[in-house]
Amino acid sequence: MRCAVINKYGDSNSFSIESNFPEPIPANNQVKIQVKAAGVNPLDYRIRNGELRLFIPSQFPMILGNDMAGVVTEIGKDVTRFEIGDRVFGLLDANEFPSNRGFAKPGCYAEFAVSREDTLTKIPDNVDFIAAAATPLAALNAYQALHSIVKLNSGQSLLLNGASGGVGTFAIQIAKAMGLKVTAVCSKQKIELLQSLGADDCIDYNSEQLETSDKRYDLIYDVVANQSYSKLKHLLNPDGSYISNIANASTIFSAFYHKCFSFLGARQHNYHAWVKSSGKDLGAVANLMASNEVTSVIDEVFSLEQIGTAHELIESGHTTGKLVVEL
Repeated sequence: MRCAVINKYGDSNSFSIESNFPEPIPANNQVKIQVKAAGVNPLDYRIRNGELRLFIPSQFPMILGNDMAGVVTEIGKDVTRFEIGDRVFGLLDANEFPSNRGFAKPGCYAEFAVSREDTLTKIPDNVDFIAAAATPLAALNAYQALHSIVKLNSGQSLLLNGASGGVGTFAIQIAKAMGLKVTAVCSKQKIELLQSLGADDCIDYNSEQLETSDKRYDLIYDVVANQSYSKLKHLLNPDGSYISNIANASTIFSAFYHKCFSFLGARQHNYHAWVKSSGKDLGAVANLMASNEVTSVIDEVFSLEQIGTAHELIESGHTTGKLVVEL
């Protein structure tokens, strides 16, 4: 099969395009998919350059890519939810059993990929492969943070830092579907877009410093980690929560430290969110997409041969919404 592989950690020039790479074989509880499009995420370049090697050890040659949309071509004998020909999408996990880090190893920068059936869901009829491939990791990040980590009620307030990226654009829409009041932190150039997605208010980070704000929120969701709980906790209501979904030593240690000392009676909460592959949660997002309450924001679409260019762009940190590779 045709695919993009890396043979060692390195920069965006590390990819080579292979034409005769062995096709993956599905296990009994897995589905084999002909990949039509694959999402490009910051997680991908952080695995590629070795930044996450302590969290996600890898073996070479390695096919990157976690977000996938495609067509089922083969099913394992224990699979019951899908049939050959189904259009599906998901955050892939090539392990036969659930793993907190397994989703990072399957590789969908390729013509074919495999994943457990519990990681996949069907693509709504009104959603194409490009939009579907842009969805899983970013939308699951937002959905799980807002539905599983904290419990918020309609009318409560959310401050979203990093609102114009992949996770942020989904978080705005999912939060509005929940009835939350959303304040988005972004550049002036992105305000109109984020308001069209449902943001009630926008803060231009070039003209207003969050550290000096006197506003209060029930939840701060930081999806870029250029702030911290210690810097922004004064913006939380007394029983408010702070969530970061960027995996680095600072965010993980901060959340762990706060949890260890929560017995002292602190009412505020500081969480680190690690996305989990879940066909059930993605199915809930798919329902929102089917009803046009949530849509993918696509920045640019690349060919497989342009994967290095896509990685350069995602690594720059200046994308709006998602990047997608079309196969």
